[in-house]
Amino acid sequence: MSKWSGSIMFYLRFIDDVFGIWLSNPNYVADNRQWNNFQDDVNDFHGLPWEFIPRSTTVQFMDLTVSIEGERLSTDLFEKPMALYLYIPPHSTHPPGGINGLITGQMLRIFTLCSDPERIKVHTLNFLHRLQARGYDKKDLIPLLDRAAKNARKYLQRSDEQKQQISKERKDSMARCIRLHRLFNPYDPSGSTIQLLFKECILTPEGRTPLYELENLDHSKIPIDRLMLCNHRAPNLGNSFHTVILRKDRGRKCLPT
Repeated sequence: MSKWSGSIMFYLRFIDDVFGIWLSNPNYVADNRQWNNFQDDVNDFHGLPWEFIPRSTTVQFMDLTVSIEGERLSTDLFEKPMALYLYIPPHSTHPPGGINGLITGQMLRIFTLCSDPERIKVHTLNFLHRLQARGYDKKDLIPLLDRAAKNARKYLQRSDEQKQQISKERKDSMARCIRLHRLFNPYDPSGSTIQLLFKECILTPEGRTPLYELENLDHSKIPIDRLMLCNHRAPNLGNSFHTVILRKDRGRKCLPT
């Protein structure tokens, strides 16, 4: 790409998708010739043919829409027109924390990719309506959306040093926790009940030495001060059946086992 450094201001590749900013030559004929020569060079590289879209001031790359507006770049969340947004419905037997994680992640995605505050509002309302269409109650969603928006703003205001420090603290905390894996069932004891039992019976039992103060045979203290409850969904039909592929076998259509 160094050969074209004078024409390509920015170049980014993710597997087989490439995004770039082309610096146009004031001479229209020369600019078209350079653009065609660049495409030839790319297609000659390792013999891989590439599909180029016409140059434009607005382009979609992955889930991002990038536009040139004057001397600035604006970005927006790109969503495929045919997307169905089939979020897990509220009556599905999934851990209750799933919807909170979905909203937190999507709101951070919206705030990260949208440079225009008005577009953030549009995408947030669209997200709310899509969740309502899946059966969620608006009064339950609004507090989750508000909290997720505040967390997204707070996260984006942090410096790289602060993010690294938080990541380090989180990693250290994870190293001191013990994990309990279980298949989630809504009729099982709640997470808060299990956490309370762990605290009262194992971590800090009344009248006894706390777990993290106990020593092993090497006189090293047990580095555990919290419990992480890891919920897993129960097996569904997708786990029980292989992908159904019809094939001919001795003149009959059979399903592979």
